[in-house]
Amino acid sequence: MFDPRYKDFPFAALTMAAVPFAAMTLLDRPTKGIRPMAESIFAGVFLVAAIYTGLNEGPDNWQSLWTCAAYMLLAVTLWRARA
Repeated sequence: MFDPRYKDFPFAALTMAAVPFAAMTLLDRPTKGIRPMAESIFAGVFLVAAIYTGLNEGPDNWQSLWTCAAYMLLAVTLWRARA
């Protein structure tokens, strides 16, 4: 985002990290508890990064859209975390 010259989006590596965490969250539902502050903050950071990247790159760049989807998946996974 901050140094875009000749840089690729890490969509494949990010997908390999986001999908297992999301699957673990879906398979093992969080119990009741308080939401940790760090996970909530980073969920917001991932969500803002996904929105900014999507608006900055536009709908023609499929790698950026895939990266935005992975960021949103990570944001949802972190938002569901419970202590």
